[in-house]
Amino acid sequence: MVVAITGGIASGKSSVTKQLAEGLGARVFDSDIEARRLVDEDPDVRRELVAAFGPSVISKEGRVDRPAIRKLVFDNESRRRELEGILHPRIRAAWRRQMEEHLHSGPNAPLVLDIPLLYETGAEVLLDRVVVVGCRFETQLRRLTELRRLDETVARKIIASQFPLADKISRCQHLIWNDSTPSALEAQVKLLVAHLRHLKS
Repeated sequence: MVVAITGGIASGKSSVTKQLAEGLGARVFDSDIEARRLVDEDPDVRRELVAAFGPSVISKEGRVDRPAIRKLVFDNESRRRELEGILHPRIRAAWRRQMEEHLHSGPNAPLVLDIPLLYETGAEVLLDRVVVVGCRFETQLRRLTELRRLDETVARKIIASQFPLADKISRCQHLIWNDSTPSALEAQVKLLVAHLRHLKS
């Protein structure tokens, strides 16, 4: 079984992915971790970022300045698409490779893919189950501004740039609503683990 976790930014996808993987004994692919790896370690990505956004995206320490790029792309729709054009094909290729290896390795534990832009890229057709993690807009905004220290204007633009949550919910097999306490989230994930184990048996 290959299960994808998706949802809006700051909805709690990483927490759900971690708990679900532990409950199922699953392998995990995290798109955000892969994106950071590409930006920090891939020389081709670095060259393309500098070509697209200029040398100002390189910090004094010689590393790619992710906050500077974030501000640039979410202030400008065309630049956001440039960044997606650099990163998303590589991220998709990485999880596709892991999925193919998983499917051809014989009977094994499930694979959980954390893919924030799943519906935006049409990748849901490749997967067995899709879990959407959702919360209220106000909760997203608070988490981005208070916990991640993002400027509110940038935070609002990031949320607005993503596929509408209602549309994601209408297309998924499972919904986890993360607008309450950590214990409420954990209880939902346990129910989902039990359900997926039943489907797999």
